[in-house]
Amino acid sequence: MVNVRHPFARMISGWRDKCQQVYYYNTWFKQYPELKKYTNMYGRWQGPGQYFIQWKDFARFIADHGDNSSCLDPHFKPIATTCNPCVVPFNFVIKLETFEEDAAWILKNILKTSAGVLRLHNSSSWKRESPKDTIKKYFSQLPTNLIKRLYDVYEQDFLLFDYTFDLNNLTAGGW
Repeated sequence: MVNVRHPFARMISGWRDKCQQVYYYNTWFKQYPELKKYTNMYGRWQGPGQYFIQWKDFARFIADHGDNSSCLDPHFKPIATTCNPCVVPFNFVIKLETFEEDAAWILKNILKTSAGVLRLHNSSSWKRESPKDTIKKYFSQLPTNLIKRLYDVYEQDFLLFDYTFDLNNLTAGGW
């Protein structure tokens, strides 16, 4: 079994979560020195609630370094490179966007149980916001050529896990 998330939703979520935390601020510039080239905030971060790298700059960093996994934190590496779905014979794919339905199906049809499904915590941002709306909001801030390059970084995830993205209207799908 493998758990997946729309590649662009995963990227946005990781940026929003990790790029505001002092831990990542203190370690990422050391661990990923290439990141310094993408921000003028280095050494001047103002604390919680402030991003130490802006969304557009972060997107450029991912597009420029997505083919070099040593430059990316595991939160931003394509799933296809981290869990080898072409080599490991996964029988089930659970999508975060449909987690409860997918887990319930597996319990009922595979494990033959009616045990309750764990519920994901409702306070997480992906539950409060539509992934489609969130992706559209953030990707509308990026130039088309950058979006194409980001798609190329995550193309295997889109294909393997049946996620979609329409460049013309910035609509995400696959759940």
